[in-house]
Amino acid sequence: MSEVEEVPLGEEIEVISGVHVESDKVSNNSSKTPYLTGPDDFEELGFTVTKYTDDPSSFCEPGDTLVTVKGSGCGNSTFSSERAAISRQLKALRPKENLNPRYLYYWLQTKEELLSILSQGTSIPGLSTTDLTTLKIPLRPLSQQCHIADILSTVDEQIQQTDEMIEKTMELKRGLVQDLVTHGINHRSYREELLGPKTVEIPTSWSVERMVDVAEIVSGSTPKKSDRNYWGGDICWATPTDVTGTEGIYLSNTEEKITKAGLENCSANLLQPGAVLMTSRATIGEAVINTVPVTTNQGFKSLVPGEDLHSEYLYYFVHTMADYLTEIGGGSTFPEINKSDTENIRVPVPPLDEQKRIAEILTSAERKRLDEICHKNLLQELKRGLMQDLLTGSVRVDIDD
Repeated sequence: MSEVEEVPLGEEIEVISGVHVESDKVSNNSSKTPYLTGPDDFEELGFTVTKYTDDPSSFCEPGDTLVTVKGSGCGNSTFSSERAAISRQLKALRPKENLNPRYLYYWLQTKEELLSILSQGTSIPGLSTTDLTTLKIPLRPLSQQCHIADILSTVDEQIQQTDEMIEKTMELKRGLVQDLVTHGINHRSYREELLGPKTVEIPTSWSVERMVDVAEIVSGSTPKKSDRNYWGGDICWATPTDVTGTEGIYLSNTEEKITKAGLENCSANLLQPGAVLMTSRATIGEAVINTVPVTTNQGFKSLVPGEDLHSEYLYYFVHTMADYLTEIGGGSTFPEINKSDTENIRVPVPPLDEQKRIAEILTSAERKRLDEICHKNLLQELKRGLMQDLLTGSVRVDIDD
């Protein structure tokens, strides 16, 4: 254990307050000065410029740490790698000679929760310059600060590389889904068919069927919330949030569960593993495949594939139709696709063995994406642990000669 002197942050930084620029002075003309308006511009390490101005007043410089000090996202921070004008929602913290810029940035990240709490108390969250300058920062020797910043930057670089791999894998998967679900594997003869809003070419040997002719369409229900005998059982009861919160294609658990009595006293149906749970309200066209018996609320039109349809193939087909389903369900105040809409979806149906091969290829791409996400989560956990150990001032930092 090594104690490090803590000093008021204000002794080691200059604070630059942002200045509002009138809307008629802001545009997307990239020949003008980059203009940052808030945390929506922030990235993991840096920022994205979407607005520009010909009337800049206050600037961040490379090496500054930007902090959100007004409105939503108070306390959020990022590192500046270029000069840009900043709005009144932001302040730039510019380190003096005894403070390494990246060390300041990483240390301030550990204070985001505290700053968020400090910003509360008024109708519009806000942080004053005093809120920032009175924070106590462990002031290690500059060589140690640089060493800590290098360690954390190395982890951040690995996280960024993993993010890039995740995006590449997602692009690969999207392309494969669109190609395989309509063109199949190793076909030479095609015909045109209307699928949703588009005319596409599909293999001549495939059939096209209405959804109702190849899958059972099952709606959901909700047991009476006021009856405690219906809730807290062991039967999974899915809501659209369970679907959108699931990484990957399979659902094995739900946030809420109901009892046998709850199931018997509402119109919900128990779906056996292998159904495609497709959301049909508000968020439309999201889907998962259940690996355990499950029932759902009213926000679903679940699809139980018949003997000529493979669950995973149907899942991937539904994803190709998500935009179309959202479009046809958006004609009312509360977006929803009805049972008739679902019944009349036209489904390209390859031979079953080809469906399985298509699903295997796509699931392999999905597995690669999930592996990369898992790797990113481990790196983020490593970074949190390192920040806790290295930025509190409680752990000794040795530097090899």
